Amino acid sequence: MHAYTHRHKTCTCILSLACICTHHTHLTVTSYLKLIARNVYATILYIQTYTYTHIHTHTYTLTHTHAHTHT
Repeated sequence: MHAYTHRHKTCTCILSLACICTHHTHLTVTSYLKLIARNVYATILYIQTYTYTHIHTHTYTLTHTHAHTHT
């Protein structure tokens, strides 16, 4: 995890993937955790959507056929 300042914003990046930027140079633990939680949630949603669309398109036919075969 590293932090950098850019145009009066303080940004904290985790693995260069999840970046949290704020206008305040000083963050309380609570607000920081809220920012992280919000960021993680957005990342998870993105990953889920990405994975879902990719896996779903590839396995839809198999699952569909499989479901119909056993019912």
